[in-house]
Amino acid sequence: MNQNTDFEKAKETFILGLNSLEKKDFQNAENYFRESLKYLPDRVSTLTNLSSALRQQNKFTEAHQSALQSIQLDPQNLEGWPSIYCIFNS
Repeated sequence: MNQNTDFEKAKETFILGLNSLEKKDFQNAENYFRESLKYLPDRVSTLTNLSSALRQQNKFTEAHQSALQSIQLDPQNLEGWPSIYCIFNS
């Protein structure tokens, strides 16, 4: 698959994940974010939102791993740090 197609598929599934998050359909959001990561595995925003969807399902270990990965990729990721904090205080 070419890089442009990968980006478009990642973007499409990411947007579907965001829509699912807004609807509080956390399982579908998780599925869409995981699908998006197949195309762009190091996308910080996708990892951060995946962490949020996982946290809402009480999948704290997986949520922590996703948030940590997003922060390792971008330590300035301000959305990732609260995810780490919330997971440890759940």
